[in-house]
Amino acid sequence: MNRIGLCEGRGEGVDKAVNSLEQVHSIAPLIDVLHGATRVVLPFNRPYEQMSALEKLNCCLAHCTLCYLDSHYMTNTSLRERFGLSADKTMNISQLIRSAVKQGLIKPQDGESSRKNRCYVPFWVQ
Repeated sequence: MNRIGLCEGRGEGVDKAVNSLEQVHSIAPLIDVLHGATRVVLPFNRPYEQMSALEKLNCCLAHCTLCYLDSHYMTNTSLRERFGLSADKTMNISQLIRSAVKQGLIKPQDGESSRKNRCYVPFWVQ
């Protein structure tokens, strides 16, 4: 079915769904694997200020992963734009990034760069 164009390749649907949610500034899905089954929860969309800490961290990791898969890196600016926030919210995003790094979800792509120009990759990148 894949060869004749009637269905996509394995694993492409999640990437497309997460990317579509990101484009409309929606909350990233929460994906859990429990006892061999996968559960996906699509949270009700809320403004950044009303999101829980877990939802913000999940969106940060999803954005960082999508950036990496698109051959570029997450920055403070790209994450702020992902949430649809204005430039005066840079400090909020910086705090979120610090929290995500501290929890091991993302890491600096190059530890040598200044904090202002730092780029980030998902934790699983070598």
